[in-house]
Amino acid sequence: LVSNIGVCNYGPTMIQRAHEELTIKRGVPIVSNQINFNLMRFRSSIATKVMCDDLGIQVVGYHPLCNGVLTGKYDLERGGSSLESISKYSRHRIRYFLKGTTELRATMERVAERRGWSCAQVAIAWVMNQGVIPIVGAKNVGQVE
Repeated sequence: LVSNIGVCNYGPTMIQRAHEELTIKRGVPIVSNQINFNLMRFRSSIATKVMCDDLGIQVVGYHPLCNGVLTGKYDLERGGSSLESISKYSRHRIRYFLKGTTELRATMERVAERRGWSCAQVAIAWVMNQGVIPIVGAKNVGQVE
């Protein structure tokens, strides 16, 4: 009935065990593992990525823009209306993610400027360059464009 399987948030141990049980013992390949993967969180995902690569499983990355933090839209130093226009919960999360990212975001801005890209395009290109398929969400047409 099932020709292949995709999983979500399986770490390296779990993906290896699932691969042994499903792919090797039952002949149903795991073809993808969806994990949180972006420039800010890749260190915590790298062991999973390596295991998936070794097993021939495609990694699909959600939050490639880290809730908008990697777009250059938000800035703790500037504050501004961009943070005020979102829910209190989202504001709290974004402030949390922004802490300690000044150097990373400045580097992204320099790369974006050199290439004529947006910071969002730099973040997505980086994810794709790691061999990960990014899942990019948009709230409006302007974000898609």
